[in-house]
Amino acid sequence: MSFINLAFESLKTLFDQMNGYNPMVIGFLLLEVLSLTTSIMVIIYQNKTRKNEILKEVFKHFQILIIIIFGNIFDKYIIQQGNNTSNILLLYYTGHLSIRILDNSSNLGVPVPEKIYSLIKKFSNRSEK
Repeated sequence: MSFINLAFESLKTLFDQMNGYNPMVIGFLLLEVLSLTTSIMVIIYQNKTRKNEILKEVFKHFQILIIIIFGNIFDKYIIQQGNNTSNILLLYYTGHLSIRILDNSSNLGVPVPEKIYSLIKKFSNRSEK
């Protein structure tokens, strides 16, 4: 099975597990694509265009998607009531991806307000620990 087929199967599973349309999933997927795009742009901009660096970023984002799917499966088959786990995971990773997009943008030289930049660095340092 190719990587693209695996990715599409994962997305299909995600939507199947959500039991219909959920705007948080759409927002999350858009941020996932934007974050992956800006991460690859930073890798190219910093002349780290080794195949391993790009694959590492793709696998990180794919792993986040797997965690979201796990949360949906947990809600549906173990708790069997509501979407609490999946919603918490979606909110967490939506915030995480938003911070990564801003951090990647600042690494590319896009001006980011100083107050926001200091908060980004504060959260980035926490996530590295």
